[in-house]
Amino acid sequence: MPREGEPGATVRFAVSDTGIGIPSDRRAALFSPFVQADESTTRRFGGTGLGLAISRQLVELMHGEIGFASEEGHGSTFWFTVGLEEGSIAAPAAAPAVPAVPTAARRGAKRRHVLVAEDNAVNQEVAVAMLRKLGFEATVAGDGGEAVAALRNGHYDLVLMDCGMPVMDGYETTRRIRDAATGAPNPKVPIVALTASALPGDREKCLKAGMDDYLSKPLDPDKLCEALSRWLPDAGRCECPSVTSGAADAGAVFDEAGLLRRLMGNRALARRIVGRFLDDIPAGLSSLQKHLAEANADSARRQAHSIKGAAATVAADRVHETALRIEQAARAGDLGEVARLLPEVEERVASYREALRGAGWIE
Repeated sequence: MPREGEPGATVRFAVSDTGIGIPSDRRAALFSPFVQADESTTRRFGGTGLGLAISRQLVELMHGEIGFASEEGHGSTFWFTVGLEEGSIAAPAAAPAVPAVPTAARRGAKRRHVLVAEDNAVNQEVAVAMLRKLGFEATVAGDGGEAVAALRNGHYDLVLMDCGMPVMDGYETTRRIRDAATGAPNPKVPIVALTASALPGDREKCLKAGMDDYLSKPLDPDKLCEALSRWLPDAGRCECPSVTSGAADAGAVFDEAGLLRRLMGNRALARRIVGRFLDDIPAGLSSLQKHLAEANADSARRQAHSIKGAAATVAADRVHETALRIEQAARAGDLGEVARLLPEVEERVASYREALRGAGWIE
């Protein structure tokens, strides 16, 4: 059906199977190059893992969306949508001979490769999409151990390092990368910290751990451009596309203008990450309740930190605000305050969902 105010139609294609499904820990990076759901040495079928990455690029060139739903042991459904202008079904327009080339590549510079060390699926997808839009290759490492292994086994020109990863945080991961005994071929690779804390002293803490620069989350495209240009000057001058999306509404239930500006006008990406946030948030809130029941303040703090970061990325400002208060209470060991705030964050997630529905972002 045509979108309101637009001629033509949006067509949705879907393919389902009844196979093994996709493990939850493989889903965030599934559309990245060289990633497969089954990466074991005993898998029965070959392949490079490029198919979904190429499919995603083709769909986005057609201003469409691509995604999937899966349940382990019960199969998967992959889908994509494309918009067809009025009359295009009867007489399709010729496909463009050459797709648009990102800014850095247009300037004749070498295409650089960035490693994104980030455990949150929403933030992973946003960082990778931003980097590719700006003309960089990007690969995801879901935790500190994966980041160290990636730098041992491949070449990367820069690392975006989340400070708050579980198991091995960004500070310890950086120290290991800088240690020559770790075996990374380039232990001096530029490392740019990513943190959702923005607390006094955070920048100094990052630099002391061996990081070179510091960006706060949610990622701002202009700030990211500045950091990339600062540390990779020979990659070409990084420029963000200009986006007109209205005035941002800080503190809104859903700041649509702020979200689109942050994602450089990529509405397909915005819809995708909003959908991922809504899919993931029930499990996040359930984990928070579990940690509270177990009186585990540190795990509750980490979970609230993750919810806070994802909420900021999808412009759920009020969810972000309450998650921040939960994180602060858990850091202080005040589990009574955490329990008091849990219903509030659940209500604000529900309000965010209703605001999206009212704005036509979800059904």
